[in-house]
Amino acid sequence: MEKYNKSAGRVRSPHPVIEINMPKIDEKWLIRTETKTRSWAKSLLWRIAGFVILGSITYLWTGNWTESLGISSIFNIIRFVLYYFYERAWLKVRWGIIPEPFRK
Repeated sequence: MEKYNKSAGRVRSPHPVIEINMPKIDEKWLIRTETKTRSWAKSLLWRIAGFVILGSITYLWTGNWTESLGISSIFNIIRFVLYYFYERAWLKVRWGIIPEPFRK
């Protein structure tokens, strides 16, 4: 696996003879790699799963599809929006992120 030397701007190859000069990479681009569209898609898919689960549980509890759909709809719309902002907030946290400058 290649190692990136940030200060020298070089890639060290596993083969000691080969060295490639690379421009320095700004770290802020290494951390923020997820688009807003991806965050919305993740939120939507997660809430669809939540809707099915909560809808089933509330139907078993109430025995009424109208009530279970109403409860599930309100709950999941709120959670859909909250999850998006939760994901976007975590993109600003540097903890636990390992820079990967050379993605394929």
